[in-house]
Amino acid sequence: YVNRGGAYAQKGQFDQAISDSNKAIELNPNLAMAYVNRGGAYAQKGQFDQAISDSNKAIELNPNLAMAYVNRGFAYANKGQFYHTISDSNKAIELNPNLAMAYVSRGGAFLDLDQSDHGCQDLQKACELGFCEATEWARQQGLCQ
Repeated sequence: YVNRGGAYAQKGQFDQAISDSNKAIELNPNLAMAYVNRGGAYAQKGQFDQAISDSNKAIELNPNLAMAYVNRGFAYANKGQFYHTISDSNKAIELNPNLAMAYVSRGGAFLDLDQSDHGCQDLQKACELGFCEATEWARQQGLCQ
């Protein structure tokens, strides 16, 4: 259920991802990745409080899951809590310095705080790691060169 839920999330089928994550949690409530997957799906659906709650549970169960911090940071950013996003992104990068989404998340938060130097550096790092969409967008918007 965890793997299939993750696959559904990758395909943008967030209701199915949540359903499979619910089943995984029902079978094993201590499975941190099920909370990571469900939290990510909730965040993509705009249900940011649920995303934060699931990310908190995942971190409680396994504080070494970088994606739990990225998901929570994304939810915080969408609630306008950019300093929380930066803090969570820092932790994700500490755990996995090659996780492009952590740099995207932190870079976006810096841009939202009008700290374009830091934001553009992070987006460039994400691009170096293979995720260039955010860098391209920031350039098109005139936020980064």
